[in-house]
Amino acid sequence: KWEAAVQPERLFGTVMMGRRQQPFTLLLRTFADRILVRCISPVGRVFLENHHNAVHASTAKLSVRLGAIPTEENRTYDLTIEEDVILPEDEAADSARVAWLILHVTATADRLEQTHLPGQDEPLATFKADLEKEMCHEH
Repeated sequence: KWEAAVQPERLFGTVMMGRRQQPFTLLLRTFADRILVRCISPVGRVFLENHHNAVHASTAKLSVRLGAIPTEENRTYDLTIEEDVILPEDEAADSARVAWLILHVTATADRLEQTHLPGQDEPLATFKADLEKEMCHEH
């Protein structure tokens, strides 16, 4: 489910996984002369709830980038799953690459949410204000 686009370099959406929902944002960048698409999906306030070792143990074998935000600031999340794809000149597979990126990132974020924040399943509205900051403050 896509949110209405406000900025051309950022899209917000939610992937529905059965009864569960996993919000994400897509950020567009350039890398050399290519387009880079970054997907960020928030897990939640994990470090307030659990010990850091439990997070490391549950993510050690995952092939995604973990975004941990060590802050005392009142944020809606301190843990994200992030990944990038660089789109080639041939645009034929762009939609498949971006679809894979979104599903890979959101499925992993949802799995971590179920592991470290059982019973929680927050909508995009919970995280949107903090996700909007990602454009300027990538971690």
